[in-house]
Amino acid sequence: MKNQDIFASRAIWLLAITVCMQCLACSAQGQATNTTDVSVAQVFFDVPGSTRRSDFEQGMAKHIAWLKANHEGWTWLTWEILTGKDTGKYVVASFGHKWDDFDTHETFNSAANSNFKESVGSALSSSSCTFYVLRTDLSLSGEFGTPSKFEQLNIFDVRPEGAREFSQSIKKMNAALKQTNFVSESFVSPNSAGGHSRWYFMTNGGEGPQYVLATDRNSYSDFQPVETSLDDVMEKVYGKDQGDSIMSNVRKTFVHVYSELLRFRPDLSYRPAAQP
Repeated sequence: MKNQDIFASRAIWLLAITVCMQCLACSAQGQATNTTDVSVAQVFFDVPGSTRRSDFEQGMAKHIAWLKANHEGWTWLTWEILTGKDTGKYVVASFGHKWDDFDTHETFNSAANSNFKESVGSALSSSSCTFYVLRTDLSLSGEFGTPSKFEQLNIFDVRPEGAREFSQSIKKMNAALKQTNFVSESFVSPNSAGGHSRWYFMTNGGEGPQYVLATDRNSYSDFQPVETSLDDVMEKVYGKDQGDSIMSNVRKTFVHVYSELLRFRPDLSYRPAAQP
């Protein structure tokens, strides 16, 4: 892909919010987007050339300096992907927005995009953008402030006909976790200790319905098994038959789940001066 194509696609992200979403996807996220507390995340996936990682990081540092000098009001957080098929890619994201924030930010974004192209463009192999909405009705934790050292992502490709059942099952699991004060909030890795978690729903920029569970990990030791499984928790709260039924039903709703581990890069992230 040519650089001008990369940045043309990056520049038109504002048009994405006017695109009609798939009907099934919209119905799956309905409870999260028809309320006043909608929290939108804009996520860029940047892929450096095979020998340009150092150049990419140097360019990002220059771009962050530009954001600071021009008093960017949004926070931009960067992670490096450590595992899976996207190892070596970078995730750059801004969280906690209303949809109309993207309209009011359009002028600044145009200038920022030009600087990004100048600072980072030659080191990029590709770049793409996706929008996610925080599912506050499914999440056990709120939007994070300072990210943990690692972020574990579990990405669910859900069957369209199973989206409603998926959401309802997650709510039942959350209720059981809260009732038993279970030490882990992770749905896919219930045998891992520690870590707050948040559910996101992809609204535009990929195939869906797609749900992403982001779980904070402070160290690799957070992956150590604990004695109680999520199945055990469900049985304790709902009884064996109903607990097994809930777990069986939710496992039938998705085509597959994909996991990857991200490392937070504070040196490549930006926060407005007023923020901690």
